[in-house]
Amino acid sequence: MPDSLARERYWQIDAEEEPDRRASEIWGVATALQQDQQWRELQNSEFIGAYEGRGLAALNASAYTGKSERLDLAFNLCRSLVDTVIADTAGKQRPKPQFLTSGADWQTRRRAKRLDQFVLGMMHQPQGRFADAWELMVTAWRDAAICDIGAVKVLVEDGQVIAERALPWELFVDPVEAMKGDPQTLFHITTMDRDAAVRAFCGDDVDEEIRQSRRYAIESAESVSSRGQLGSDTRAADQIQIVESWHLPVGDEPGFHDFALSGCLLHSEEWEWDLFPFVIYRWADDVVGWHGQSLVEESLTIQEELNDWAKELQENFHIRNGRRTWYRPGSVAEEHLQSNESETFVPVEEGHDYPHTDPTPPLSDSEFKYGSLLKEWGFQFTGVSQQSATSQKEPGITSGVAIRTMMDMGSKRFSRKLTTFENGFVTLARLFIRLAATIPGYKVKLPGRSTFQELGVNEVTIDEDKIQIRIRPASALPDEPGGRLQLLTEMFGMGLVSPDGFKRMLDWPDLDREFSRESAEYEWLETLIDRFLDATPEETATAYEPPEGFLFGLESAMVQMGAAYFVAKREGAPEVNLELLRHYIEEIEQLMERRAQQAAQLQAVQQGGPPGAGPGPSPPQMAAPGGPLPIRGAA
Repeated sequence: MPDSLARERYWQIDAEEEPDRRASEIWGVATALQQDQQWRELQNSEFIGAYEGRGLAALNASAYTGKSERLDLAFNLCRSLVDTVIADTAGKQRPKPQFLTSGADWQTRRRAKRLDQFVLGMMHQPQGRFADAWELMVTAWRDAAICDIGAVKVLVEDGQVIAERALPWELFVDPVEAMKGDPQTLFHITTMDRDAAVRAFCGDDVDEEIRQSRRYAIESAESVSSRGQLGSDTRAADQIQIVESWHLPVGDEPGFHDFALSGCLLHSEEWEWDLFPFVIYRWADDVVGWHGQSLVEESLTIQEELNDWAKELQENFHIRNGRRTWYRPGSVAEEHLQSNESETFVPVEEGHDYPHTDPTPPLSDSEFKYGSLLKEWGFQFTGVSQQSATSQKEPGITSGVAIRTMMDMGSKRFSRKLTTFENGFVTLARLFIRLAATIPGYKVKLPGRSTFQELGVNEVTIDEDKIQIRIRPASALPDEPGGRLQLLTEMFGMGLVSPDGFKRMLDWPDLDREFSRESAEYEWLETLIDRFLDATPEETATAYEPPEGFLFGLESAMVQMGAAYFVAKREGAPEVNLELLRHYIEEIEQLMERRAQQAAQLQAVQQGGPPGAGPGPSPPQMAAPGGPLPIRGAA
């Protein structure tokens, strides 16, 4: 095609020279995709209505919060399937991103461990109405089970990295570009409060002429409520529609991130990342394209047939219900047939047969079996466990091990779904650390039992080329208190868990205060271990702290420090860090020897010596811990 006939892409229009034309092109492409894909909104509306048991004319506030028609549901199969599978695949785990290094030096590996804690702290932060990132991700996973996709958007707002739910029908890609599932351009058509838009795009850092132009465009933009979507124009909110777009870099060509109104470019910047700032979930990928098929879509036809069966069953019951009485004409007087008394004596004419009454069953067994068959198909074809959906236990399955085995067999049917859900946290972690690195001095509060500490992004920043992210479960133990207690009891009975470990892993909030007193020494030693291993050669002289003379569990402290020493040695820790651990272990040994001699002396005094014998020689005095630290190689 000649260059003169080739259509200029919106990102090829200079944002500084022709901002209005660039904005018009962005707006035009996005709204055209929205119009072409209007079927997605209608389809998702149908799926959400099937899940919630009510008809939705459209996906807007008026249709959703207003009075909607309740569907005649006898059995909401879609909701049962979705809620069960979400609970089985996502509700029982809290995946943790873990950062691994390859061929990195010791300090980089220690940074990677701190990066684990940094991202974990970000995930524990509230995300809007969601308690933490896990709750938000489970909601997005549920969206994918209902709609064509589920999405979480990660962004910076007021100097904080946040994640928020993105509605599936607000995201658009060109189906031609997304044929293989990897589009280079993404549009997010969303609403924003008018005043918030003025604050975001008309700040003091913007040229006065541009600021005034943007303010005028924002203030004159059509309100969402004036389009007839929300009924009355009088309301507390004043929302406008904004198009946000991303074009990924291709080769040497840069990528771009833009905000646009119709005819006004609100913001434009280069986009250097190789991914969009979204975590996208799909229940089942389409063979061609970017979207997916939901669990509701898979089961919708069965639910509709099930409800048609229930309606027909109800009608048949009312029509057939009752009994039939047969009599010969003239054998019973008419006034006796019309009697409504609870008991009536009816005379029969001489020479006639007595009336004969036959009970008529309103419903047949085959009609009931058809409904049960539809339910079984719904669970069988989607792979969802009917046992989990109905909270029933298989006959004979009584032990904790057997129940967990049954649950594990059920989860294998959704092993790929589990992997999909977990992999979303890899993308979430990558977006978290990338955005956090753009905020100078950004800090995260790390959760603890009773206190928290702050960790700065400058303490954890690592070149992404040096790390890989994998997912590990937050706990290999069951989340339910009963299941956790039973499994730990079994492990304790087999000698796999010590009494102290049993208490720590039980993790019951109402026992934390009591157990924290007993585990305070263990946790303090863990803090010392991290300090010793994180210390640089210049910090070793000040990083060391000797053991207190009144340590209660010297033997357990020796085991804890010894295990940390050998793990660090296996991982190639520098000699200066290993020397800190060795010196601490040596001083614990001195404390143990001194206590042993004091115990022997006390025992001798209690037993007493021969008459007239004076006190025996005093045991040799040992120097208190905390002497000079002979660290080889220290600065």
